[in-house]
Amino acid sequence: MAIFSTFTLAIPVAHAATNNPTAPAMHHFHTPPANFNPLNVSDAQLEEYGFPVRPTNPQYLSGWIAAMKTFRVMLKPTFKVRYIRKTMPKGKLLNPKVETTSNTIEHAVNPIWSGYLDYAQNATYNFTDLQGTFIASPIDSAYSSTGSHYSSWFGFGGYSGLEGHNSPYVLQSGISATLNSAGNTSFAPFWEIGGFNYEQNLGYLAIYSGDTMYVDISYTVNAGGDFKYFVENESTGKAVSGYVEDSSGYYDGTEAEAITEANSVDGQINCGDFHSVSFNNISTNSISNQRYGITDQDSPYQIFRLTAEDSNDTVLINASQPTSSSSFVTYWHNAT
Repeated sequence: MAIFSTFTLAIPVAHAATNNPTAPAMHHFHTPPANFNPLNVSDAQLEEYGFPVRPTNPQYLSGWIAAMKTFRVMLKPTFKVRYIRKTMPKGKLLNPKVETTSNTIEHAVNPIWSGYLDYAQNATYNFTDLQGTFIASPIDSAYSSTGSHYSSWFGFGGYSGLEGHNSPYVLQSGISATLNSAGNTSFAPFWEIGGFNYEQNLGYLAIYSGDTMYVDISYTVNAGGDFKYFVENESTGKAVSGYVEDSSGYYDGTEAEAITEANSVDGQINCGDFHSVSFNNISTNSISNQRYGITDQDSPYQIFRLTAEDSNDTVLINASQPTSSSSFVTYWHNAT
């Protein structure tokens, strides 16, 4: 990969134990030349300038083409780190299983995540790419307090409690939304190592209510492991991308998820009323180069529909049944 800039994150003292992963080194890519058209370049050039891989499966190629057609400008991430202490979800399975036409989807609940999670039974089938779109939904000030927030993102790992699996970290990228004092929603793109107690804001990428966001995350298996993110606002054509070296200690490729999160900071959840978030054309790729819709995996993978509930079993965010093999909707509270 072509390195343009580097920033190394120091590990917080609370996580400086000898068995902790190496601190990641963060980079962004060379700026694409003027009039760069990702539709007309080689795979090597896409990688050089930080664009997502071109799917070979025709069913999911259309979503990639739509995103690349709208591309106009690549912005540079600012590498602004915000240290926070976030709760990582631990879930439990519910019965009965939810049957679909082609597979079985299991239902699980946890305190903060809602959406779909695909689980590989072992690392032989690890996920290496996740891409698709979701809508930047505003927070309704009539039912939400100033400072309330939520986030929508794609990630690898971070969910413990499924089939006895423990996953302390999540590599993730997407957007966060916060209700400001004027009653408007402020959106910000980010990438994060959940469980490592910080979030990295990616700088100024203008996002407005109702915009369509295309996100791609990928992981390259090498000596240290590279986590790559690409966030594009399809409504404006502006994008930001970068990658993180030495991320293998945080990577759990047995899980790939598309999530709306009721963000928990210092143990407090204040999830704003976003009504609903539509996820579309969400697909995963694996080490074996098999691409599937996130709600249409077959053995040896399992699919979990996640519901966020508080300690009183009150639904915070609920995920719909699949609207296609790769699409679904998340709802604030239980407004399905």
